[in-house]
Amino acid sequence: ALFALNTNLNGTVNLVFRDNIPLYLGMLLSTTQVGYFAIAFTLISTITLALDPFIAPTFSEISHTIANLQWDTTLRLLQRVTVLASGIVLAIAGFWALTGWWLIPFVYKAQARPAYPLLLILLVGYGFSGIFQWNRSVMLSLGKAGYPVLVLILTGMIELALIFTLVPQYGYLMMGGILSGYFIISTGFISLRGMWEVRRRHLAA
Repeated sequence: ALFALNTNLNGTVNLVFRDNIPLYLGMLLSTTQVGYFAIAFTLISTITLALDPFIAPTFSEISHTIANLQWDTTLRLLQRVTVLASGIVLAIAGFWALTGWWLIPFVYKAQARPAYPLLLILLVGYGFSGIFQWNRSVMLSLGKAGYPVLVLILTGMIELALIFTLVPQYGYLMMGGILSGYFIISTGFISLRGMWEVRRRHLAA
């Protein structure tokens, strides 16, 4: 029951603090700046597409090793998945960083070039989240489904406060920085707690 409750609550939290970002953009920024985000999100989606096939198998393996109290195997699995995801993220991010300055104007016309610095900012946050995409899987497998929800709510409230306070004055790059910060802080806290919990149980065993 707690698992179902926290899973559905997690979806609601993501809807408010992550998936509704286009609505906040439309409220606070000009149509041109919203267009920059549309371009950046399109390019960043390549990271999500590349990592999506790993999420379900990783969750399956993590839950299996934790259920069998194979803490050493769990740690090795997390390290290998992190290294694999890091390679994919760095390759894609490096490609866009090297080519985006010329490719964006070529595909979307010269007026779209200001989307390039936004792309670099968002690559940091989305890339970090992609590298540690196993963070919630670990907490669910450990029976601590409520911790990710709590972290997302707290960081999301700060995110929204910063968005409505700073973005109207400082524009689309500030929005990108806040969004990346949200991903880094929330993913970082959940990943650290998950790794700490697995190591603690490994030492206790």
